[in-house]
Amino acid sequence: MRIRMTISNRLSQFFMPKSSVVLTPALRSSIAAGTDYYSLENPEFYEIFLDWRTGVSVNDEKISSLSVMTAERHLHHRNGYLREFCLRVLIVHERFSAFRIIIARLNDYATEVRDLAEATVRDWINILPAEDIIAALPDIYALQKQSRSNAQQVMKQVLVRLAAPQCHAIILEGISSRDHKIRALCWQLALNVFRWGPMEKIVRAIDSMDTLLGQFVSADVMNLSDSEVLELYARWTKIKVMQLRRAILLALKQRQLHPEDELFVLALWDNSYTIRNLARGWAGAQTKKLTAEYRHMLANTMSIRKKLFALEGIRLQKSGAMLDVCLGLLRDEHPGIRKSALLTLCKINPEKLPEYVHDCIYDPSIIVVKECMKICITTGDLLQFSALEQITKNRKTELDFFRQIIEYATHTTPWHGLHIVSLTELADQEVQSAIQQSLRSFLAHWSRRVIYGNPTPLQFNAILSWLSKEKLDAMGHSGREIGFIFDVEINRQAKLADDN
Repeated sequence: MRIRMTISNRLSQFFMPKSSVVLTPALRSSIAAGTDYYSLENPEFYEIFLDWRTGVSVNDEKISSLSVMTAERHLHHRNGYLREFCLRVLIVHERFSAFRIIIARLNDYATEVRDLAEATVRDWINILPAEDIIAALPDIYALQKQSRSNAQQVMKQVLVRLAAPQCHAIILEGISSRDHKIRALCWQLALNVFRWGPMEKIVRAIDSMDTLLGQFVSADVMNLSDSEVLELYARWTKIKVMQLRRAILLALKQRQLHPEDELFVLALWDNSYTIRNLARGWAGAQTKKLTAEYRHMLANTMSIRKKLFALEGIRLQKSGAMLDVCLGLLRDEHPGIRKSALLTLCKINPEKLPEYVHDCIYDPSIIVVKECMKICITTGDLLQFSALEQITKNRKTELDFFRQIIEYATHTTPWHGLHIVSLTELADQEVQSAIQQSLRSFLAHWSRRVIYGNPTPLQFNAILSWLSKEKLDAMGHSGREIGFIFDVEINRQAKLADDN
């Protein structure tokens, strides 16, 4: 049953005049003039606040008529007197829903507000339902990082209240809360309230689906009995935390509770890279064992995920024995598999990287085409203009493709890059409008670069055809810089023609 103070008692306690001195009308007007910046949209609330501020006694009827919404809204006002008045209004109305915003006042720089807020919070902790206190735990714990609040005393009272037997079920519900902060804080409370053994802690953490809690209890796996470890293994599909799955696998292997080959296969196809790497470590120098597993999986599974894991392992192996399999996967129906197969081939056999890239650049999926360009940016290889020109004619409406072309051109040699970006002329009108800003950025970047090398006649003529004098003039300073470089190149070519 809630313990409530009557409104009359609240009024007598909180709404006594601030001063026993009777203020003159002139002094009241002076104070009122200085309080205009409070910007209270509620005139009635403002007038009663001004009465209280100037020492006039406030009666029950007036306070009962004040808006609690206005009081909540101005509880964080910059003026301490207004914050204190709003807090007193909430106390009188017993506005328990404002509990969390009142907690913030425990660190108020005004001593009167801070003391009143602390008295209110400590009073309400014994009145509010446990669910409301649980919901406010993140705000209460945050007080420990604030210098002015009396956080330790408040927390001690919270712990005493929640340690009551009738609150235990609510704490356990909090461990599965949607709010990760509440889950973590209820877990700390539970460890203080309950005497859980290692197995129960692990099971509770698994049921909570919380990653941090799973990491926290993973060290307890080593303290379990053999039967308990096997029980956790039976719950394998429900364990989402990598650290916990890894700890269980290590315990099973070290205690020899399960066939090693089965554990190896389980770890090799786990969703976590760390656990898959653990399986590769178990294989050690037995590369044929790994190769056989990868080959078998690629040939017999329909799972895209496992195929990608197999290609990942082949890349790390750098085994030439799997070249034939990877080449075949370049024609797989899934673009993600084709992309991963390309990366794997480039890793296994880097000497043929240009050949693989120029073969895959015609891939129908933009995912694979983007990867080809990214590989060339990394390796410094130049994509053939003729190939890009043919692809561009088939992708006139694909915005992502043209953005990737500009990105690639930014990282290649200047004349080659300009020649490739001239292909944007082939895009349809909507795409050309969408890439205008990217083109301007590219040309501004290019105009500031140190130009080296000489373009071929084919490159230069294509660039001049694209960047006409009108376009360069419209670009302003960048256009003038590029025009100057073009003039230098024209003069160079004319001189070469005269010499010949």
